[in-house]
Amino acid sequence: MRRAVVVFAAAWLATAHPAVAQPPQAPWPSLVADRAAAKVGDSLTVLIDQDSRASNSTQHGAHRSTRLTGSAQAGTVTPRQAQASLAGDYDGSGQSSRSDQVVASISVVVTEVLANGDLQIAGQQAMLVNGGRTLIRVSGRVRPSDIAHDNTILSTRIADASIAYDGAGFGQKPGLVARVLDRLGVF
Repeated sequence: MRRAVVVFAAAWLATAHPAVAQPPQAPWPSLVADRAAAKVGDSLTVLIDQDSRASNSTQHGAHRSTRLTGSAQAGTVTPRQAQASLAGDYDGSGQSSRSDQVVASISVVVTEVLANGDLQIAGQQAMLVNGGRTLIRVSGRVRPSDIAHDNTILSTRIADASIAYDGAGFGQKPGLVARVLDRLGVF
């Protein structure tokens, strides 16, 4: 009985006075836990995996036919007749398709904490590889509950997302001899 009273008193004290139930917060970060982005200036890693496909197909057709006939008679001479006809057909079709995929990882910064607790994020990454310049920009709104335990978020979980991927790509340009011969018109 005495044990039940002690347990009841401890439970009541913990719910009635939350400050007693909570251990004090340390002023230094934990050594074993990752801290998720929560305030302005915190960084967050966005895992971009965007895939888009589009296709379009059209068909056109037209048919036109014109016929002109006439006859003329003057006096008792045999009548003269003339006929002309024109016809034309057109059939055409076209098809186009496009497929894009962007896979990248980019760090962004929290620029604003909204009234509902969502985080406004923005960031960019510029790369120069083998003479090809690439720029990736990401911005949008993130719910803190969508942030994974390792402080990452999938790009598909960003509301009002704006993801821009721009650049000259990673192509290689021809060597010096090939460029000279191209200028001379050999190729």
